[in-house]
Amino acid sequence: MIDYEKLQKTIAALREALEPVVKNICEAWSVLKSIASSQDEYLKKKKQIDNMHSSWNAPKDTRIKSQVINRKPKHTVRKIIR
Repeated sequence: MIDYEKLQKTIAALREALEPVVKNICEAWSVLKSIASSQDEYLKKKKQIDNMHSSWNAPKDTRIKSQVINRKPKHTVRKIIR
C-alpha cells in the first residue's frame, strides 16, 4: 500500500527544495523580457534612422560649373585619324 503521509512529506520537501530555483527562473525570465523589449526599441529606432539616411541624396561634386577649374572631359576619347 501507499503511505500517504510519507508521500505528502516527500512532496512538501521537494516543493521547498525547488522553490528557490523557480524564483530564480522567474527573475531571469523577467530580466530577459526587459532586455528583449529594450533591444526591440533600439532596433526600431535604428531602422527609422537608416530609412531616413537612405533617402538622403548628396551629389559627389556640389560645385557650380564656374568653380570647376579643369574643364577637360572626365573620360578621354581618342580619335583615330587615317
